Amino acid sequence: MVKSYFSGYADVLFYQLVFASWPDNMEDEPTTLLQQHLEGYFIWHDSSGVHLKVAAASGTKHIFTGTIETDGRIENLMTKTSDANDYSKLRDHDILKFQLTVSDQVSAIDFEILDGQSVRFELLMDGKKIDVNKIYFGNDGWHPNEATFTIDYDDDHPHHHYHEHTDIYFWWPWWPGLGPRPWWP
Repeated sequence: MVKSYFSGYADVLFYQLVFASWPDNMEDEPTTLLQQHLEGYFIWHDSSGVHLKVAAASGTKHIFTGTIETDGRIENLMTKTSDANDYSKLRDHDILKFQLTVSDQVSAIDFEILDGQSVRFELLMDGKKIDVNKIYFGNDGWHPNEATFTIDYDDDHPHHHYHEHTDIYFWWPWWPGLGPRPWWP
């Protein structure tokens, strides 16, 4: 964006967007898996942030609880649930504790992680660590090795998510029609 002022200055504002990148196996919603009415956690990342959905097998009820911690900040938290006892509590913008109760519906938490390099998940179902085969990451449904695990941002990409700007000022000794003198605001 270039703004010209009759004062003889032009203010040029440059924006640099730098995004943290998740591993490829965490990208995109596991739509096909969700349509199969599988039970468990469905976690993915896309352009709008990180998403965690939980689902129970038809005719069953489960309480999903857990903790999500990051060395960055959790922002823009939204919880979608129909149970009045469910919650998502954020402490110091880096620890999220949640409870989602489901039977025949899907509950979800959406959020962004800013300025961090890793995120740690601890996932439980009905008060016990969940079977890793019921944790589905990304479009392909990748499974972690344990119910408590850490995902690091991809080292091939920058580790920050922020907006940086720089102001650059140009001064002209004269402006056409205004004479050969500098003009100050």
